[in-house]
Amino acid sequence: MIALVTRISRAAPALQRHWKGRVSLVVAILSLYCLVLATGAAETPGDFSIEAFSGSYAPWGSNQYLTIDASRNMAFYWSSLDSDDGDSVLTTITLAEAQAVYDTVMAVNFFALDSLYDSGDADGSGVILRITASGTVHSVEVKNMSVAQVNRVVTTINTLLGPYGVFLNYGALNE
Repeated sequence: MIALVTRISRAAPALQRHWKGRVSLVVAILSLYCLVLATGAAETPGDFSIEAFSGSYAPWGSNQYLTIDASRNMAFYWSSLDSDDGDSVLTTITLAEAQAVYDTVMAVNFFALDSLYDSGDADGSGVILRITASGTVHSVEVKNMSVAQVNRVVTTINTLLGPYGVFLNYGALNE
């Protein structure tokens, strides 16, 4: 696309006499199109991975653990300390699913969030997200409160990966 814009720009003087100024408009439109393509959603980095812990701080509550590695292999474990219930899911998510989660992570500026959001309440529930992308690793823990950016990432994960049986549960998101 950039090569096309360059060719049109070089041919502009000759074409301009014929098209009477329309070439400038075409070059501007093509340049804008290239700029939009270049600044669009970034491709998921090769090291993009997620670890998530969510659930109850109480001994009778359930907990979930999710990992998605850089190869998009997903492992999800659900357990409840007060029963024999629990389940696990092992699969590989699609590139589109990984991209959608990555896009959400970047849209909420996850890597700029504080490491801890704590209401100070005992028991309750929370979530810890540890995300790696482009060589940067950042962890965010939310205890007994709601943080919109974290909620958005968890909601995206739950929506996209729900068909696999994945559901990260913590009170602030599910109230």
